[in-house]
Amino acid sequence: MHVGFLNHLSTLFAVVSKQPLVDYFIRMKITNLSGKKVLLIPGDNDPASGMPINANVIAMITKDVPVVEPNVPPLQFAVVDAETRKQFLLINGTQLITLRPVRNKNVIPINLVIGKPSK
Repeated sequence: MHVGFLNHLSTLFAVVSKQPLVDYFIRMKITNLSGKKVLLIPGDNDPASGMPINANVIAMITKDVPVVEPNVPPLQFAVVDAETRKQFLLINGTQLITLRPVRNKNVIPINLVIGKPSK
């Protein structure tokens, strides 16, 4: 009986560890008022190079966030100057913004405004 329990337990662990990833999304409408080309850097580093946004444009970006349900963690974003990759710019008035992914890819996008570099 003890061996049967251990086999059952190992089967349970195998099932838990092989849960499929489910695509969740963060839709953003980003207005870049900084006057510079910038990079939107997601906290999961995907893509590692960041997402480029040209100066003085409105960009629509949908970020795919694969998750194991029911855990849907929020994701932080920062914005840096594309040229220096060091100088942080404000996004909605702060250096970091936290957004939560949703399952529906077609939700109304979150409005974000990139402003002048922070001091």
